[in-house]
Amino acid sequence: MRRNEETVRSLVGRLHDGVVIVGSDGRIRLWNPGMEAVSGIAAKDAVGELIWDVQYRQAVAEKRDTGLFEDIQRTTRKILAMEDVRGFGAPLQNEIERPDGSRRWIEAILFPIAMEGGIAIGSIIRDITAEYEAEQQVAGIARLVAEAPSPVLRAASDGRLIYSNPASAPLLQKWGCSVGKLLPGEWADRVRQALGSGAPSIREVTIDGRIYAFMLAPVLSRGEVDVYGMDITRRRQAEDALQLSEERFRHVFEQAPIGVALVEQSGAIIEVNRAMADLTGHSREQLRALDWRDLVHPEDVGAERHLLERVIAGALGAYRVEERLVRADGAVLWAIVNAALLRTSAAEPVYLVVQVQDITERRLAEELSRRVAMAARVEEAEERERRRVAQELHDRVGQELSALSISLGLLRRQGKGRLTGDTEARLNDALSLVDQITASVRNVMAELHPPQLEERGLLAALRWYAGLFEKRTNLAVQVKGHEPTPRLPSLTATMLFRIVQEALSNVARHAWATRVEIRVDQRADHVRLTVRDNGRGFDPEGVVDRTATHGWGLRTMAEKGGIDWSAFSY
Repeated sequence: MRRNEETVRSLVGRLHDGVVIVGSDGRIRLWNPGMEAVSGIAAKDAVGELIWDVQYRQAVAEKRDTGLFEDIQRTTRKILAMEDVRGFGAPLQNEIERPDGSRRWIEAILFPIAMEGGIAIGSIIRDITAEYEAEQQVAGIARLVAEAPSPVLRAASDGRLIYSNPASAPLLQKWGCSVGKLLPGEWADRVRQALGSGAPSIREVTIDGRIYAFMLAPVLSRGEVDVYGMDITRRRQAEDALQLSEERFRHVFEQAPIGVALVEQSGAIIEVNRAMADLTGHSREQLRALDWRDLVHPEDVGAERHLLERVIAGALGAYRVEERLVRADGAVLWAIVNAALLRTSAAEPVYLVVQVQDITERRLAEELSRRVAMAARVEEAEERERRRVAQELHDRVGQELSALSISLGLLRRQGKGRLTGDTEARLNDALSLVDQITASVRNVMAELHPPQLEERGLLAALRWYAGLFEKRTNLAVQVKGHEPTPRLPSLTATMLFRIVQEALSNVARHAWATRVEIRVDQRADHVRLTVRDNGRGFDPEGVVDRTATHGWGLRTMAEKGGIDWSAFSY
């Protein structure tokens, strides 16, 4: 049985998916690296904890209440007691909230496993956030297609119709076709031709006196062809493929939630939708006078030009790139750019269809996450160095000062009665100075690495430091609250302690205050630290300006806390 457990631990440690094993007592016995990546919770903070406590902490904020906790605990106990095995082997989907506030969709599969001590419950956890969001987008697009006033069809490679929207009913009635049956022979041939060419093509058809333009768009990854129909009787543009394409896409442009532009091979912008104008900050008229490359950040133009050349040459059917665009006001935004070259039925290139999705917030979030991780590493390195310096002061300077004090004391005793009054006074001054230096060194050691943090916790360390601060500055400092439970991780407690140090330093230098209050509050798994003084305050607008030469104290505190420094309250 022990060998079985060791084998399981060895295997799951190499899995990319999250794996959790829970003993019959409800405590987590295994939390692999994949689970750390999915949940944002380290194994050291999960193993040994009750599974329902961890599950409740990861419930999204708006669902957390006493009833939810009791439901989670009751359901989990039944599963651990093997009283409810209906969920074994069946994928379960749920949304979780990670400690950093981000949310992910996960899929979990439960299974029993024999381990030392009896039957345990294992679970394989997979992050399906991207898949879930894609499904939601697809569902939204599907609704848009179903409600479209024009025919929309999808055909398999053999010419069999596999989808039609309600607006296609008159057309299918004319053809004598329905979903699951083959399209008329000429249309089945066109489907095969579209897949063979790999490029979109346009066909015009007259039905009951009405002229329809149909675009056949191959989806090579699925071996299918999408057919989009539009009645062009009143605005026939068969002689001019470019004008025909503009009219065909007009309604799609206006309804698209992302920016769409038609761009000539030369780069000149032909037409844009409203979303593109909003995205770039230019009016439609201004955009039609620009080259597409005028919108692309200079450092990204070269890469996109290379992709465009490959599309025109036929080496690529389309391209997708993440790049920077420059708005009319000079602001830079990150976007996903999808571009495909539209061709006529004769395979002649017409223009590029460019779709732009703003991902600036996502990139900023990624950058913030990177900065937070870097700040955490820097803070950890700084704490290691502080500990080393404090230990060095203790082991060397402290010992040498002690030896000097002993030597001076011995010298005073040996010379008692034989020293002149002036010499004895100087010796007493030296001993007093050694005592003062020793006290100062001890204070420096304590500030470099407060022993109270590890021995008694954050609140005790804050009260100790508040006492030192009062003596130095004559400011009244009051520390309120309770020690967080469970005890905060060492790095987190140290980070909060350093923030208070910086805040009090700012108060002493700038606030002209007489009283400071430090409060530590805990709500569920969140800890809130507040430092409030009765001083003169400051202008928030001036501090928010990142180009200012002041406000570095706030920046320092924010970097230690791993947050956006401009979000501080004043």
